[in-house]
Amino acid sequence: MKLHQVVTAILVILLLAAIVRSPLQGRQGVEDGGEPIALGLVRASPDSFLGKEVEFVVQVHAVPTSWNPFVTRFGSADFRALSVWTDEQALWLPEEFEHPFGPVFARRGTPVEAVFAAAQPYQRYRMHGRVKECFLGRAWIEVDSATRLAGEVGEGTVLHAGRAVQLMAVQQWKLALEDLERALAGDLPARAVTELEALRTACAEALSKSSR
Repeated sequence: MKLHQVVTAILVILLLAAIVRSPLQGRQGVEDGGEPIALGLVRASPDSFLGKEVEFVVQVHAVPTSWNPFVTRFGSADFRALSVWTDEQALWLPEEFEHPFGPVFARRGTPVEAVFAAAQPYQRYRMHGRVKECFLGRAWIEVDSATRLAGEVGEGTVLHAGRAVQLMAVQQWKLALEDLERALAGDLPARAVTELEALRTACAEALSKSSR
C-alpha cells in the first residue's frame, strides 16, 4: 500500500471518530425552531437533571410490553414505555445502534399514552417530560407530551451507512460511496444529513487520491 493511501485511511478513521464522539454542547435545534436538550447530556449526568423538566428529541428503538421497574414508580400497570435512541446517536454505527438511551414512560390513561401506543420503530418524536427518578445510573423520565417529527434515520439508512463505514475501513472507496448515496436518500434529519455528507466527502476524496 502506498504511503498516501495509508495516510488517507488514517484521516478517514479520525474523521469517523470525530463525527461520532464529539460531545454535544448546549442545545440542539429542530425543525420547528425550538431548542430541546440533547438527551445524551441527560444520559451522561442523570443526577443533575433529577426533578427537572426536559424537552428532547428521540427516535423509537422498540415498544416494550414489559420491563423491570425495580424499585421505581414505573410499573407496567401504571405506565406505557418506549425504548428510544437519542436524536444525536449515529445509528449506522453498531456501538450506537446497540445502546439506546432506554425507556421513557407515559402514564396510562393520558393523551400521550395513545401516542406511545401508535409509535413505530425509527419514528422520530419531540417530547416533553420530567426526570422523576435516577436509578441504576440512568434517568427515568415521565413524558407528558409527544409530537411526531418529519424525518428519521430509517432502516435503509442504517443498513447502507453502516456498510459504507465497513467498506471505508478496508479502503473500498467506490463501493462505500455508492452505499453513502443510498443512505442519504429519503427524508433525513438535518444532523444526519450533515454527518453522512461529511463521510461522503471524505470517501470521494479518498477515491480520487487512490485512483491517481
